[in-house]
Amino acid sequence: MTDSEPCSSLSAADLRLALALARGLSVAEAARACSMSAPTARRRLRLQGFTAYVQCLQNETLTATLAALVSANVGAVATLVELASGAESEAVRARCADSILAWSLKLREALSVEARLTALEARAGLTS
Repeated sequence: MTDSEPCSSLSAADLRLALALARGLSVAEAARACSMSAPTARRRLRLQGFTAYVQCLQNETLTATLAALVSANVGAVATLVELASGAESEAVRARCADSILAWSLKLREALSVEARLTALEARAGLTS
């Protein structure tokens, strides 16, 4: 495999190495898990196509994780609202209300920062 070859040319061992690295194993751990020497694994990491593939796998994992978290948010908020209004303990209701308010403010702030950053990037010509 050369620097410019697509990842479709990766061997089965290289695919296993990429998956192990994308899961967060160190180079030595990933090499050992794939029955490969650490120097060979480090050589693979110097190949642009290989590192791009590992990053792609990591991004796919993060995207799937984010989707699962976003999906769970609705249920979590419903649970907090239910507890905030129906819990017998005043302390539980207060903690739920506090949590709802705190997360609402954090989300609003994050959305505001994202909008401002997008506007700045557009003005600077950094967006595609």
